[in-house]
Amino acid sequence: MHSFFAIFLLFLGIAVAGAQTSNGTVTGVVTDGAGRAVVGATVTLTSVDTGGARSTTTNSEGAYRIEAVAPGTYNVSGSAAGFQTTVNKGLVVFGTDTKTSDFELKVGQASEQVEVTADNVSLNTDNAQIDGTITEKEINSLPIGSLSPYELALTLPGITSTTQGGFSNGVNFNVGGGRPRANNFLLEGQDNNDAGIGPRLPA
Repeated sequence: MHSFFAIFLLFLGIAVAGAQTSNGTVTGVVTDGAGRAVVGATVTLTSVDTGGARSTTTNSEGAYRIEAVAPGTYNVSGSAAGFQTTVNKGLVVFGTDTKTSDFELKVGQASEQVEVTADNVSLNTDNAQIDGTITEKEINSLPIGSLSPYELALTLPGITSTTQGGFSNGVNFNVGGGRPRANNFLLEGQDNNDAGIGPRLPA
């Protein structure tokens, strides 16, 4: 069993539609000490693992959104003219996650830096999406009778086993009442679906 294997499953409610994805989203609001929106602030997302960085600016309400974020650990910095740079360190993003990283900037020089530890226990208020992630630790620790890590999908909410079809990489289950062949399987973030079952939604 591959030690870095992880399953990312997306359970979409009836009112939510969209493509399955292995990536997450980071969103938030940048304010000053008085709680006023900081317009045009620069927010930079930097991967702890690769060093790769992506930046965006806040809108008229001080909000920002960075999509298609690969699973991993990130440092998120917020900066603006006349304010100290604030860095939220260690934000963990899983596949299908929407993580919030807000900033309250303090008056000062941009060269001055304030570091805080990111809060990784957050409630998704951005959409009605329900998701779950099985981590490497769980895969290595939990007993798997069939020796197939896909069996651990049954430990997530909204997942039920089924005898319908046979297109679930050896373990038949449905997500939120969907058909088993609609499941999307990823191995280390890469497509791991049976090519014989037809076209897939983009990952």
